[in-house]
Amino acid sequence: QQMALLFAKRGAIVVLCDINEAGNLHTAELIAKESGSATNSEKRVFAYTCDIGNRDEVRTLVEKIQRDVGEITMLVNNGASSVVGNLRELVRFFQRQFFRRNRCSR
Repeated sequence: QQMALLFAKRGAIVVLCDINEAGNLHTAELIAKESGSATNSEKRVFAYTCDIGNRDEVRTLVEKIQRDVGEITMLVNNGASSVVGNLRELVRFFQRQFFRRNRCSR
């Protein structure tokens, strides 16, 4: 979130992609407020919901961003997972999630 805010303050058009729609929209609102794009006629922040572990969703999203915003000139992958629980029960979950996310987000 802070990285996106910094890019926006420096004049970048920021495209947010997250599986958490509510959190993503909150970040977009913060950026619009902080950067003044809420009052600017030119839209400077875009928010999309996407599971970066799903290759088909990512392909579809890239095409949508190119139509809505234009070419993607910089990409920051800051995807992460946080789960609390018994480590033995979560090992397989972590292995599947990390493998899926890292393999498919390339």
